[in-house]
Amino acid sequence: MSTTEVLFEHLLGGIQAFIWVSLIILSTLGIEWIDYENIKNYYFAYSFVGLAFVYPLGVFMDNLSDKLLSRCENKIKIKHAIDANQHIGNLLEHGSKSLNDYFSYTRIRIRVSRVTFVNFILILISLIIFTFNIHPSSLNLSQFKLIFIEIIIGLFISSFAFYSWNSIVNSYYKRAQREFKKNA
Repeated sequence: MSTTEVLFEHLLGGIQAFIWVSLIILSTLGIEWIDYENIKNYYFAYSFVGLAFVYPLGVFMDNLSDKLLSRCENKIKIKHAIDANQHIGNLLEHGSKSLNDYFSYTRIRIRVSRVTFVNFILILISLIIFTFNIHPSSLNLSQFKLIFIEIIIGLFISSFAFYSWNSIVNSYYKRAQREFKKNA
């Protein structure tokens, strides 16, 4: 795996996390204090500073999502009869370039879909909080309709991200199982 791939993964996860962090900050502080003219004039500098915040946030989210979904991944691993003594690294040491490329590319997809799932759940939660807090004194039917739509769309996107992660992990370990049997 190249440094560029890891950088991309962490930036993507960090940008997603930045959305929910921003929504929580805006929920807490409100939006009245934002100087849009200042943002427009200095967006390049803000973007550069934002990257310094986004990358470590992406690393944190990658580690967090790994911890949160590790039990599910272990169940999938067991389902495909991959035991504790079998390590994918052993396959990569003795495998072809195409096999190494497959496992590397699939690991990237697993990490991206995993962090996306966790971030989308957190975006959904923070978006609901933001919607409630933006005009707390005037909660009305249209605001509840908006929250309902947010929940439906957020759950759909989060479910799709989880389904993608689950499907990719299953195909990863299914292929590993096939390769272990072939090498046995």
